[in-house]
This record gives sequence, C-alpha cells and structure tokens, in this order.
Amino acid sequence: MVDQMADVARERLAQTSVGAVGKTARELFGKGLDELITRETGRLGEELALNCLCQEGLELVERNYSCPFGEADLVMRDGGTVVLCEVKTRTADPRDRHCEPETAVTPYKKRRYRKIAQYYYSMRPWVEGIRFDVVSVEIVGAQRAVCTHFTSAFWDES
Repeated sequence: MVDQMADVARERLAQTSVGAVGKTARELFGKGLDELITRETGRLGEELALNCLCQEGLELVERNYSCPFGEADLVMRDGGTVVLCEVKTRTADPRDRHCEPETAVTPYKKRRYRKIAQYYYSMRPWVEGIRFDVVSVEIVGAQRAVCTHFTSAFWDES
C-alpha cells in the first residue's frame, strides 16, 4: 500500500512548503508548536492542508463532514468532482528525511471512507463524482511544513 501511494505521489505530486507554521499555531491556539496536544497538531495540519488545496484551485465545501460512518477531514470541490480528503499530520525531527504521515491511512480507514462517500452521495444524488485524496503534512520546526497531495489515493483498492 505504501509503495502504491509513493508511486501515486511521484506521478501526481503537488508539494507545497508552508512558512511560519509557528505563527499559524499561535493564531489558531494561542501557543507554540511545542505546546500543542495531538488534536491541535491535527487541526493545524488541516488548516495547512486546506491552504495548499486552495492554492491548487480546489474549493472548500465543508470541514469535518460527519455521518454515521465517520468523518472526512475536508470536503473539497475540484470542478464537478467532490473530493473527500483525509489529512495526516506529523511533526518531524529536522534530522529525519521523511516522516511519511500518509502511511497512517490504513485499510480500515479506506473502507470507512468508502462508506462515508456512499452516504454522502446518497444524501446528494446530484454529485457528479467523488474521489478520495490524502494530504500528508510534515511539520519540520516552527518555520516549515511540507504538504504533499495524493490525488485519487485509494479509490479502486480493496
């Protein structure tokens, strides 16, 4: 699975460096990166991912879409396609090459996202198409984060 996502990433990579992460953390939570709890780090990652996706031309439909089958971090629109985005955020040791947050998208989470998509579509039958994207956010210190956008990350996998 990780190798398949790496191949997708090489083919469809949209990578953005985001500066002043510490400033964003202070604006959102009133504290520095080193003081954030896990949930706040995830929220920061979602904010950074949203900025990256909007820079790529996607439009926000809603945040934290919730249904009986779970939650999608971000629901975006890419033309006529609805994009359910799973955002995975990790803080990286600057000495590490990559911390690869996208590896946290497990087969269970993929199945859950398929059910979320089916439910979303059942409530909105006018939707033209749905795809699943993963946005990996690596936070490296207070001044840098790298967002990697994996488009169509796991539609056809079982």
